[in-house]
Amino acid sequence: MTDRRLERFRRLASPVENAALDELAAGRMGRRDFLRYASVIGFSAPLLACDRPAGSAARPGGVIRVGIPTPAGLISPLTVADTGGVCMLSQTAEFLCLSLPDQPLQPVLATGWSPNADGSVWTFKIRTGVKFHDGRTMTARDVVASIDRLADPANGSIALSAFRGVLSKGGSRYVDDETVEFHLDAPNGSFPYLVSTDNFNAVILPADYKGDFEKTFVGTGAFKLEKYAAKDRASFVRNDDYWGDKALPDRTVFIFYDSIQAQVLAMQGGQLDVLLHIPVHGAQALLNDPRISVVKLRSSAHEQMHMRCDRPPFTDKRVRRAMALTLDREALVQGMFKGMASVGNDSPFAPIFPATDPTVPQRRKDIREARALMAGAGYEDGFAVTLTPERFQEIPDYAVVVQNAVKPIGVAMSGAFNAAHFSDKRYDTLVAGYIAALDPAAQRAAAGEIQRLLLDETPIVASYFYDWLSVTRKSITGVRPTAMSQLYLDRAEASPL
Repeated sequence: MTDRRLERFRRLASPVENAALDELAAGRMGRRDFLRYASVIGFSAPLLACDRPAGSAARPGGVIRVGIPTPAGLISPLTVADTGGVCMLSQTAEFLCLSLPDQPLQPVLATGWSPNADGSVWTFKIRTGVKFHDGRTMTARDVVASIDRLADPANGSIALSAFRGVLSKGGSRYVDDETVEFHLDAPNGSFPYLVSTDNFNAVILPADYKGDFEKTFVGTGAFKLEKYAAKDRASFVRNDDYWGDKALPDRTVFIFYDSIQAQVLAMQGGQLDVLLHIPVHGAQALLNDPRISVVKLRSSAHEQMHMRCDRPPFTDKRVRRAMALTLDREALVQGMFKGMASVGNDSPFAPIFPATDPTVPQRRKDIREARALMAGAGYEDGFAVTLTPERFQEIPDYAVVVQNAVKPIGVAMSGAFNAAHFSDKRYDTLVAGYIAALDPAAQRAAAGEIQRLLLDETPIVASYFYDWLSVTRKSITGVRPTAMSQLYLDRAEASPL
């Protein structure tokens, strides 16, 4: 953007928008993070659209075959929460906006959004000319009903984990067929993410939805249901009435598997074109297969080791900090994840978040300090404790790493990842401030305080953030996964072999 264009934009920009531009100009925010932040608060489309690469000619037609974990239960937008179920939901139903790593928040069924002065009311403009698969036109009334349904505690919605304390039933309000206002319980500077793909239940359905999604898969997406067989497979065909660019594949087929080993074998045998997700642990053969392309997404996904803050010996934060200081995080990332993860710093603030404060010191292995903390807490001879890991992917191996790491400080761990029962009024106040912050400097400042408090208190150990890995055959391009288990195949095409 030229200086002259920037100054013209500054004269029209709000104080929050100018604060973001100040962060960019001062070098405290990179261009990529600036674009992501700008998209959240509703910067103008021309500003965000600059420097987009030109597309190439697409080749329509064909079938894409995908392997995914068997959905755990009913495919219901209210209650689905597993990898396979979320993937199925995203094949036909769409969100107001799309969240992809290292990119601005993309408009989908919303064309734009903006907050009021304090971020307590967000106004969304709704796309026109969109039809559901049953032929009915989508309007703002469908958006209000869909989000209100998720925010209603009586429905048992999984999305309540995101909406509770942010958006209550009745907070979604119809203005006209193209406008919805979300009146929040408290100011929230990141609200658009809660109605994006990051909140995987927040798909837009007809206002009179009766709870029978699995029968019809009714949505507004680029594919519509052909056939769904629970526990077996699903197939979808191109929606020729789609509001946007028509899907390239004629058809997609999803085959359900109960184990990663079965998926790996099917991929190696040429029976599949895409796998939604593979862990490093158990899928090493695909990572080194020259016929396979790995789609790697940095993510905030991680496993936490909780220490019961309300039970000895973990009532003393010195003990908790000592435990955290025994781990060699860099070695863990390289060894367990073959480098396909980021080092964690014992808070949920992953490196991919623009608000994460990079000036917070990274915790590193320090056995001398850990022993001094144990002695200061009266545990110079150590103690015995039980660790109970989930039997899933890398977690059992991670438990062994932890067991071995704490031996030098006298802790005999006999193999609980348990809720930490951490309670701290300072933490609650800081979190409320972070959620309410609109401008990037305020968000980073609040995040830094939270990160430092969690390093000091150490109720959890978060030593890594693993990359989300999807794989495709080398001849397949245009596959777009998200780290939330959605998979978009509308731009997928098979290249000539």
